[in-house]
Amino acid sequence: LSENSYIATSDSDCMILDKLFNELIELPNYSEIKRKDDLVYVKLNGKWGIDTSDGKVLISPQYDDIFDICDDWVKVENNGKFGYVNVMTDEKIETKFVNGSDFQEGYAWVTEKTFTGAIDTKGNYIVKPIYWAYDDDTGFGCNYFSHGVTSVRRHKDSSYEIINKKGQRLTNEKYQYVSAFNSSGVAYFI
Repeated sequence: LSENSYIATSDSDCMILDKLFNELIELPNYSEIKRKDDLVYVKLNGKWGIDTSDGKVLISPQYDDIFDICDDWVKVENNGKFGYVNVMTDEKIETKFVNGSDFQEGYAWVTEKTFTGAIDTKGNYIVKPIYWAYDDDTGFGCNYFSHGVTSVRRHKDSSYEIINKKGQRLTNEKYQYVSAFNSSGVAYFI
């Protein structure tokens, strides 16, 4: 959708209109529509999908919930499990995780049971799921990688350590708190 178009719905119709309210595209009768940038998040028969502003289906309505797109990947949920779909290629990573972060720099943190690891865009672990999954501040016990490093905790009450994208330890567990690394590779350590 652009600044020059609108979504119009009624009990029997759903369409995209231009600025003069001329019908541009007729859409299926979705039960709910959310506009996000140039995309349309659509709900049909209780399931979410994504269309483009010109009505092209990127992801057909098949998920219980669908989240924001990050690095061409969208996190999806079915039956309380999370997975991913690439909106450009339709590649999929199975909905089998207890939780998951957005993709960033080609990886996402995912939780299986109570531990978190990082997967690549093929769904393969680049960091094994051996780190504490939940943190009071972020929801994850791990931060995003920046400049190839991040902070993680092995257990709920353990201190943070620094690892690289291969999961190699760069420090021992010695920090009570580590902020996310900024774009310059700087983090605060306590």
